[in-house]
Parts: sequence; structure tokens; C-alpha cells
Amino acid sequence: MQKILVIDDQLDAAKLLTTLLRIDGYDAEWLDGNWDGLLGEIEDRRPDLVILDVRLPGVDGLELLRQVRAHVDPVVARVPVLLASALDHRHEGKMAGADGFLLKPYTRQILLQTIKQIEQETVSP
Repeated sequence: MQKILVIDDQLDAAKLLTTLLRIDGYDAEWLDGNWDGLLGEIEDRRPDLVILDVRLPGVDGLELLRQVRAHVDPVVARVPVLLASALDHRHEGKMAGADGFLLKPYTRQILLQTIKQIEQETVSP
């Protein structure tokens, strides 16, 4: 897994997360602004992993996750999604199809461990 798309409305946090991921060898980028076209961004960019904030301006991250999982393109529908939130939405995320959950604030170590776990689960039969 190399290409990671960060979707978070806290721009400074998204930039920091992207920088940390790049230091660890990932091709990471963040989205800022176009909260209405997020599904289209995922379709166009074809990331290997999406790190998705649950609460975005005018957008429910859990609903976006459901749209990804229901997508007609199987590549988009299977993209791993790691939810992140300051509130514990672990159960709701699992029910919506999340591959992992990070409770904010989280450490770099927990972030990397969670990504590695998702990587292993995605390549396992």
C-alpha cells in the first residue's frame, strides 16, 4: 500500500499527517475544500488507502464510506478506509465497512501499526 488519501477538514492536521506518512515512505496527499465531490475524488485518485475523518463540513464520513462500499466499480468499493474521529465511532464504522478506526488524538506509532494491519489484511486471502 503506497498511495494514501487523507480527508480531514482540519487542514493543519491533514498536512501534518500527510508529512508524517511521506516520511515513512507513503505517497500521501490530502484534500482540502471540495467536500461535495469526495466520492469523485476517490474514484479519480484510486488510492490504496483512505484516511477519513468522520465529521466533515456538510458531509457525514460514515455515509461517504457507505457510498464507497456500494460503488459499482469493484476497485473503488474495495478501497481500504481507515476512519478517524475524536468521538468513538468504532462500532458505526465497522457496520459501515471501515477497515480500521483511529481515535483522535493518536500517536504516530498507532497510526503506522493500524496501516500495517490493514495492509496485511488486504493482501491476505
